[in-house]
Amino acid sequence: MDKKIVKMSLTVVLSVLFFFLFIKFFVLFGEQLVGMSRTQFLFNHVGLLFTFYFAITLLFAVNLYQVLMLKFYRKFLVSEMLIYFVCTFLAIMFKSIGIRGINLNPLNFFSMYNQGFVVNVLNIIVFIPLGMYFYIKIKSMKKSLLIGLVIILGMEVSQYIFKLGIFDIDDILTNLLGIYFGFIIFESLYLFGVHGEKTSKFIMITLKRKNATHKEEVS
Repeated sequence: MDKKIVKMSLTVVLSVLFFFLFIKFFVLFGEQLVGMSRTQFLFNHVGLLFTFYFAITLLFAVNLYQVLMLKFYRKFLVSEMLIYFVCTFLAIMFKSIGIRGINLNPLNFFSMYNQGFVVNVLNIIVFIPLGMYFYIKIKSMKKSLLIGLVIILGMEVSQYIFKLGIFDIDDILTNLLGIYFGFIIFESLYLFGVHGEKTSKFIMITLKRKNATHKEEVS
């Protein structure tokens, strides 16, 4: 069977599974992720809600297919990053309007029997793509974490000043963890044998092993 057909079929199956898992995830944790008002608005507009589910699933499917095909188009990645940055900024800065507070107790992260633990895990996941982006652009772990810390502190201070949320030490630590994990994920892929080659039209991801085999065939 053609490998392309197999990869397309695998993408479809995994995307359908992701669709239903994401629905379950959003029903359980939507309020912690985007705020109560936005969650209720989506639940009250079924068409918009399923459009949201479909859009997220489509992004997952396109990225998964590119991974399986070892081919990432630059324009798509740039557009996706812009969407990610805008959505992340809006979700963080405007989900708790009118609230102001300070939490300097990092031990709240280990409270596994309250909603705070779920929020902290989501904070880690949300910032993983930023860590991946830093690895591509900066390459240095120290610089990535420093720039990430400046960005996170800026958002936390702004939340407190403008009554958009709580200045939370848990958020700072978990966001930095997300950046760290994202950086490590891309670094591990590179060490495993995946590397990027930029061209004017797209970023082609290839395996070093595949390149070595090709050179042997040519010689």
